[in-house]
Amino acid sequence: MSAWTSASALSPIPQALDASRPARGRRPLGTQAAASPAAVQAPEKPCATRLATCFSACVLALAILGLAGCVRETVGGLPAPASTLERVQAQLDLARGHLQSRNWSRAHPPLLRALELDPGSVEARMLLGLSYEQQNEPQLAESQYREALALEPTHAQTLNNYGAFLYGQGRFQEALVPLRKLVQRPDYQLRAQAYENLGLTELRLGHGKAAQQAFRRALELGVGQPRSSLELADLLLAEGDYEGAERHYRDFAATAGHAVRSLCLGLRLALARGDAQNAERRAQALKSRFSEAVGRCLAGADEAPSPAPSGKQTAGPTQRRN
Repeated sequence: MSAWTSASALSPIPQALDASRPARGRRPLGTQAAASPAAVQAPEKPCATRLATCFSACVLALAILGLAGCVRETVGGLPAPASTLERVQAQLDLARGHLQSRNWSRAHPPLLRALELDPGSVEARMLLGLSYEQQNEPQLAESQYREALALEPTHAQTLNNYGAFLYGQGRFQEALVPLRKLVQRPDYQLRAQAYENLGLTELRLGHGKAAQQAFRRALELGVGQPRSSLELADLLLAEGDYEGAERHYRDFAATAGHAVRSLCLGLRLALARGDAQNAERRAQALKSRFSEAVGRCLAGADEAPSPAPSGKQTAGPTQRRN
């Protein structure tokens, strides 16, 4: 039942006025009002009518106010201002987009703005270090990496990028420190790649056994680590484990394309195993693609490992831990 229906039910319906009777307040001149019972009782009905009208008006007013309140709750007003964390993250996302597009210098303003908002942003300093590194500013890059690690010593992306930076600088012994810390992080999503990078660093220092352990761990943790398979094949060939070397070499060949070094390694491995058929086939493949490398390969002067590990990271976000 509506509010209007309720109001009508509570009051009597006034009787129709007599059209022949003058309207109230307009008595003809020179006449007196007749005092009749109906005239005496007439004022009571307008009072009841006014009461019903007032009640109905109140119900209508309340209904209008209620509707108006609903409208104010859903329409109009300004959104709440973004929190500092949201503003910092917006700047980091902008900078990361520039870095992934290799627009190194354009990444600086949003990174500096992020540091203005939050001087303790580890990710901002890590990305700033990466930007400086790509612009051949090693001192500035190392400064930012160090500051990031001072804020959070176990920050995974900074450990990875700083280790790769030190490797690229030829500072292999120093690179072991962040890389060994990194592989101890079981929650790190690229842990297999981290072990591979650690193995490459150990290999550069002549730590053959430690390198083998790192490469084996990389293969246990991840699928698609062909570099680890290739390095293990080379190490096992040097130790005389020809069958193990051949197994890892075939794993590499099944997942990656060949270059001079891998073709040469396959040829030397086939010769060491006395596998004439594979030796001839691999020699033909090497000669057809790199004819000048056949003599050097047979002399044992195959290509050296590439000078830097892979896996520089810009992806995120990683929130600062308090």
